[in-house]
Amino acid sequence: KDGRWKMPCLILGLMLVSAYLSANVLFLLSELLAQRWHIGITLASGIQAIVFALSLLASIGCGRMRQFILDHMQKSNAASGSDAAEKGKLEDQAGSKLHAETVLTQASQVISLTAVFLITMSLSFKAGSAATAAVFAIACSLAMMGYNIQAASLPSLFSQSLPADVRASLVPWYAATVAAGKLA
Repeated sequence: KDGRWKMPCLILGLMLVSAYLSANVLFLLSELLAQRWHIGITLASGIQAIVFALSLLASIGCGRMRQFILDHMQKSNAASGSDAAEKGKLEDQAGSKLHAETVLTQASQVISLTAVFLITMSLSFKAGSAATAAVFAIACSLAMMGYNIQAASLPSLFSQSLPADVRASLVPWYAATVAAGKLA
């Protein structure tokens, strides 16, 4: 009945799934490359370093994507010729920031779903193939990119979209959810 708990539950669920996926990638990437595809541990570690470097680029790109979305929304609002009061402009800026975080979160979900599909596909084919190992490494990169984008956008979405009393009561749950996802 109480609709104010829908958004917090959604955000906590997204963080749980995201943290769980990233923890699996951290644990299984080099292990599967070494065991399933018989890649040397040195090369597997190098591939893992490349995967993590690419995922860090997603964190850097996330800020630029957020700014691009905000700039695009400001241009569309300016083109519409709205002459709102100062308070209306502040509300519009807050709404634009919330919209940008929502778009980033949705993009990271698409990236993560694509990664899960590619990981599943690469694990279902022949074990010794170099192509499936490459698809697996690319999919792990995408999974980590999705996690880093969510790690950058969900805390902001958490603080902007929830009332102060709900947000204050959920802060311990937020941290516990991330930890539980990584431990699972």
